[in-house]
Amino acid sequence: MTAGSVLASVRLLTPDDLPEVRALIDLDPVAHCFLASRLAQGTERWRMGGDLLGYVTDRGVESALYLGANLVPVGTHAASRAAFADRLRRVGRRCSSLVGLAE
Repeated sequence: MTAGSVLASVRLLTPDDLPEVRALIDLDPVAHCFLASRLAQGTERWRMGGDLLGYVTDRGVESALYLGANLVPVGTHAASRAAFADRLRRVGRRCSSLVGLAE
């Protein structure tokens, strides 16, 4: 690891991560209203209709990705998109559409 590098991972988020996810949603509530509505249903997978993955560094949850019938990125950047793509390649396709900004 070099100076200034950040250890990052993609993992399934838990209810303990929700304050950080809600902070990401609050940065652009209109763009992220889909995920906000899913979280309002409850955080259990069966209530949300999918999984919530996070790109997590030593600074906390930097980006999130809802993975259900739709794939919905929240607060992503180049590094988190690459990490999510790597994870999703191993899982296989589970969604029918991408929802969100074209980045």
